[in-house]
Amino acid sequence: MKIGYPCINTSIVREGPSTFRLASYNEHCLVKVVRNNLDHLEKILHYNVKNNLLFFRISSGLVPFASHPVCKVNWQKHFAHQFNGLGEFIKENKIRISMHPDQFVLINSPKELVVESSVRELTYHCSILDLMGLDGSAKIQVHVGGAYGDKILAMKTFEKNYDTFLSYQSGDGLSVTNAFPMCCETWGKMDGLPMADYSDQEFGYRKGRHCTSIDLKDFRKFILQTRGLDYDLMLEIKDKQISATKAIHTLHDLSDSNRTSR
Repeated sequence: MKIGYPCINTSIVREGPSTFRLASYNEHCLVKVVRNNLDHLEKILHYNVKNNLLFFRISSGLVPFASHPVCKVNWQKHFAHQFNGLGEFIKENKIRISMHPDQFVLINSPKELVVESSVRELTYHCSILDLMGLDGSAKIQVHVGGAYGDKILAMKTFEKNYDTFLSYQSGDGLSVTNAFPMCCETWGKMDGLPMADYSDQEFGYRKGRHCTSIDLKDFRKFILQTRGLDYDLMLEIKDKQISATKAIHTLHDLSDSNRTSR
């Protein structure tokens, strides 16, 4: 299992802006920000390898406004060498990579314009992974979307648009122990190990709010519930690499305990 965290390393200070406003868009600004983002990503990847954090979600904002009609810069060509270098480092160190577009990317939306913009955004994400030369084990995680008043129709719309625009094919009420093996069976050899997200609920806040730091008691319980399954785990926890490091230490402790018990 590889354990990772998304987008930001709280211990690495950013030396420049990561994005800018659409109103101030210009080619010079785009090039400057993208170069800074790629440099910062390189620092994060080096940190992760040093600390055995071999699963990372690359920020969707790596190239600001890349899928927006305003962007006319051939950033793919301009930064091809830098993307290739990052990809080589990722492959050499066997880092698992994912990306996760924002919640506005909804290919089951009943609004044609939303679907069109979603496809552009997903195409941009694919370009990032292709420029790095990564294989099919590097994944783009998408939101399925809302029910829009008809859950069955919304599901069918998702399937139709997924097949139409993205050329790919895609359990309520089940326990983790029962549901997880079913999910793993949908991953083929070319997909790599299944990816799973993990988070704890932040106490005292709305349902679904990610916690600040990992609850190691709950984490141990989850690991034991999925024992025997091989997968990579993305921690959706606010203190990022701090909780990821704690989780890795917990895995080692559980592994040592299993060896001793045998």
